[in-house]
Amino acid sequence: SAGHFYPYKKYDNLIRGFALYVQQTGEKMNYLIAGGAGTRGSDSALTALAQKLGVAERVRLLGPLPYAITLGLIARSSAFLFGSLVENCPNALLEAMALAKPILCSDCSSMPEFAGDTVLYINPEQPGGIAAGLQRILHDAPLAEQLGKAAQARVNAMPGVDEMAAAMQAAR
Repeated sequence: SAGHFYPYKKYDNLIRGFALYVQQTGEKMNYLIAGGAGTRGSDSALTALAQKLGVAERVRLLGPLPYAITLGLIARSSAFLFGSLVENCPNALLEAMALAKPILCSDCSSMPEFAGDTVLYINPEQPGGIAAGLQRILHDAPLAEQLGKAAQARVNAMPGVDEMAAAMQAAR
């Protein structure tokens, strides 16, 4: 995941879902979250939650990173988790789509408007559903590949800055 640690991003429930997944599967994997503390104390609260759930050694809050490093981490990941309840323009989601990552994504607006049918949707308020989504996206390689390719094609088909500026000028 990537983004600031605001409560509406639902990193707490993503960690809960990840912990359930690790408990259910016994897999030795890590959950990396690149981003800074958006709300005072949020990073320490997320660290404490991971400790309480027994996954502190598997959950890494990486802090703010240079953009290129964050993109590199997304590119090397097995999947991208995006649990936000609300976004105007979900940049991190679009970046993961452009990198052809299989994405486990919040079903809240505006994510379906951006991602369409190219991601696996979850309710970010339900850790059990997050764990089930992780199971599906990480253990169904054809599905993961199909979603990643579809997401990349969708984001590549979106208008660029020049097209948007021309449309705005034409609308005047």
